[in-house]
Amino acid sequence: MAAMLCEDDILRRDLGIPEDRKSTAETFARFICEWERERNASTYAIVLDGDTAVGTISLSHVDLVERSGRIGYWVGSDYRKKGHCTEAFGRVVEEAVSRGLERVRASIAEENIPSRRIWERHGGRVVCCEDGKIAYEIELDGKPS
Repeated sequence: MAAMLCEDDILRRDLGIPEDRKSTAETFARFICEWERERNASTYAIVLDGDTAVGTISLSHVDLVERSGRIGYWVGSDYRKKGHCTEAFGRVVEEAVSRGLERVRASIAEENIPSRRIWERHGGRVVCCEDGKIAYEIELDGKPS
């Protein structure tokens, strides 16, 4: 994953990673651990055939009182538009249901049509639009979408 973050210029641009910042496996793992701790999150690798990591997906900002959370993800540019993230998304929605969450949300750049489609395919509805971002929400009914 660290190599992908260093070498995939399209992904780096999409994630807003400065050109001069490079990552090693160790710094990537440390960043993810800290990020998860700060955001009450779980991050999963999106893996093909058991050994090719193509991205990450996370369930974050888990609030058991509000029974809500957020889903975020990224996929390397060579692996986009192939259904990998859509499949992983469904699994994370199942995880949210198993944790007793009632809704998941995300804020997506207006121009990020592929990401918006993932949410719409899983029953996401637009709840707000602001500053070039669209807020999506999925109401979970105890069944995976």
